[in-house]
Amino acid sequence: MIKAVGMGGQYDRTQAKVILNQILDFIDHGEIKTADGKICHGHPCLYLLHTREEAQAELDSSLTKPEYNRYDICYIARKLLKYLLGEYDTKTTVKLMPRDMTMPAGIKIQDGKPYIVDVSSDLKRFLGWEITTVNRVPVADLLADIEQITSYATPEWLNYKQETTLVSPMLASLPHFKGGLGMIRYGVAKGDAKDEICTSIPNDYTITGFQAGHGRSKNYSYRIIDDVIVIQYSMCRDKYRMKRLIDDAGRDAKKHGIGKFIIDLRHNSGGNPCLTDQLLDFLAGAKLVTLTNGGIYSCGAMACASLRKIGSYTIGTDIGMSLDSFCCTQKIAIDDVGLSVIRSVNGYNQWDDKNHEFTHLTDEEFNDKYNRDNLPELHFFHPDKYVVRTVDDLINGRDPQLDAAVAYLAKH
Repeated sequence: MIKAVGMGGQYDRTQAKVILNQILDFIDHGEIKTADGKICHGHPCLYLLHTREEAQAELDSSLTKPEYNRYDICYIARKLLKYLLGEYDTKTTVKLMPRDMTMPAGIKIQDGKPYIVDVSSDLKRFLGWEITTVNRVPVADLLADIEQITSYATPEWLNYKQETTLVSPMLASLPHFKGGLGMIRYGVAKGDAKDEICTSIPNDYTITGFQAGHGRSKNYSYRIIDDVIVIQYSMCRDKYRMKRLIDDAGRDAKKHGIGKFIIDLRHNSGGNPCLTDQLLDFLAGAKLVTLTNGGIYSCGAMACASLRKIGSYTIGTDIGMSLDSFCCTQKIAIDDVGLSVIRSVNGYNQWDDKNHEFTHLTDEEFNDKYNRDNLPELHFFHPDKYVVRTVDDLINGRDPQLDAAVAYLAKH
């Protein structure tokens, strides 16, 4: 168990180093007993890109101040993990408690600039406006700070993390950020017009005013468009709701003679892959289209590959990670600091491009096969048809990806 040191949320350099080393040690070899009694012993290969000695040197070079708070420690820990794992593990991380971001956010990055696409009713006039500053700091500086602590294998995932971090308490960890979280001022502009949105962070750690819907339907829901059933599958977590979805959609498909389905995987952040297995069994033999975007992650990425294998055509953008990845995650809280540590465990899923399936490597098999001089090859999922949902689409309620899917199934 990680035990913090220090008083009042402030830590000197020595105390901060102790906490950071405790985080690394837990990720590397800390034991956790799972609900089924299994003991997990740590990350399959934390020191994949750099040695322990190099990690300590990097840690020391990051401790440049006399005092640190939890935001500082979170930022340094994330930067260290990116240094150690890079694009090969985008799951292992450190987060603020109780949570540090809402996904998806009410912001979309387009051509390197963040735009407001979803806000509370009192801020509707700012839809489509560009965010130019946060607390008078140029937003470009903050986006660069976020990239320094984001492990990403695709640019879509970097954009996704930048969008969410701009409206989360992680703002306070960014080196360029100035001021506190009690009042956050977003400088916004549209054409020659300029204005400022003043907001704050309440207890639930979501910045007031910025919504997170992007017009999505409720998870495990479906609707009928013409002769097509559109299934919303944005999280792989609840097997009972998935079964109910399949039962209900199956009855309607039979009642109306429907054999065409669109699976909306956009923003699917993963969970339990067994839920996807249920869905695959239900959809076998049907005409399928899968919708994708940069928010698809973890088991969501596996679902993309599995749906393609049973014949699904894919429309949208590249997804948020490579198909190859370290496996399940575990979380432990550092209550005294207000952080949680998430680590990958239980081996590595390697994509077999020839047979279009995943091969699981145990920790031992991964370490026997790969090291910093022989890194694994990463494989990426690309849509069959690339269709972007732009800022203008989002603020006007248009969905060209869904429209393209309906049009494709009408012709096939």
